[in-house]
Amino acid sequence: MRSIKFEFRKFSEVEIELPLSKSISNRLQILQSLWPGQLSIKTLSSAEDSLILERNLNSNVKKIDCGMAGTAYRFLTAFFAIKKGSQIILNGAERMRERPIGILVEALRALGADISYLGKEGYPPLLICGKELRGGSVEIDSSVSSQFITALLLIAGKFQNGLTLKLKGEESSAPYTDMTIYLLQEMGLTVKRVEERAIQFAPLTAPPKAKTLSVEADWSSAAFFYQLLLFHPTLKKLQLNGLQVNSIQGDVKVAQYFKHFGIETQENQRGVRVTQEHSSIQKELNFDLSHEPDLAPSLMLSAAFFSKKSTFTGIKSLRIKESDRIAALKNELAKLGILLTNVSDDEVQIERKEQEKPKLELAFNSYQDHRIAMALAPVAYLFNAIELDDPTVVSKSFPDYWQQAAKCGLVLN
Repeated sequence: MRSIKFEFRKFSEVEIELPLSKSISNRLQILQSLWPGQLSIKTLSSAEDSLILERNLNSNVKKIDCGMAGTAYRFLTAFFAIKKGSQIILNGAERMRERPIGILVEALRALGADISYLGKEGYPPLLICGKELRGGSVEIDSSVSSQFITALLLIAGKFQNGLTLKLKGEESSAPYTDMTIYLLQEMGLTVKRVEERAIQFAPLTAPPKAKTLSVEADWSSAAFFYQLLLFHPTLKKLQLNGLQVNSIQGDVKVAQYFKHFGIETQENQRGVRVTQEHSSIQKELNFDLSHEPDLAPSLMLSAAFFSKKSTFTGIKSLRIKESDRIAALKNELAKLGILLTNVSDDEVQIERKEQEKPKLELAFNSYQDHRIAMALAPVAYLFNAIELDDPTVVSKSFPDYWQQAAKCGLVLN
């Protein structure tokens, strides 16, 4: 356990340097590996997930361990499926072997890929024997993870016959798929949504033109500083550098969500300035996070303290993240006298228990999950200090989180 303490100090305006988007970085890294010399990337994310992907894209080993990097695992599954002549065992951490991969594997198999399960059917590890795939049309369940769709789209430029994806089920995290489509279009590739439930990638008639692309600052990480500002007893403004209001990231919607808590967002030349205009306990709030599930931890912690009751829908994918985030948040909120109730697989409600003197526990578990750790950290503002089992897990997406939080008096000891 490590302690996180609130060290009170006087503040004017604090500037926060956010990490670059690992979502954009990871997509561009795959494209750069598939089209060497055609794509230049100005600066890549330093998040652990992006470093794992970079290392394994440039590796000649036959056994690859992706650790906890789910995005890297899914993207590499598709990448190695078309690497003709290769034979790769793709593995990961224990939690990775509990995260489903079957939807992507079955879609790749339908396109002719040679992939075998080495353990439980539908889960890592995998044996992937790379071969040339011609493409065509394939159905895919779009309700579990947008990363399955993105993995297929990223390699589709190498298909002689292009690719048509027919989407089944209610689409999860659609803005992440739209981000992929945008980046492919930026490379001059012809890909678009057609009809209501399909995405079409036209066969290439020529290699993509040489292009230089940059990576935006990460809106998913910004959510934890919106939350930090909300919890802080005296700080009223934060400058979040590098963000763009007109962003290709769906999680830009965090600015809209935190308006419910009295926080306003204004773009400037350096990024955005977020200001706490007022603070009051809301009677009831409702959030549909079908398209932004990564915002759930920071929003749920915020609603737990600044709303009498809140309802969250569109959150079923949280059960197959780095941790089962619903179970994790339920356990940790209970330590604070706050009840999280599972209404269904896709809906939870959060409210405070009616207790005069709730018995509080201020030692928290991160569940090896970066977003759970960062969502719990600002609780230290309310109780002056808390304990967290493994603060280092933030490196998965935000290696400098503790250095940036320290600017706001949130100090890791």
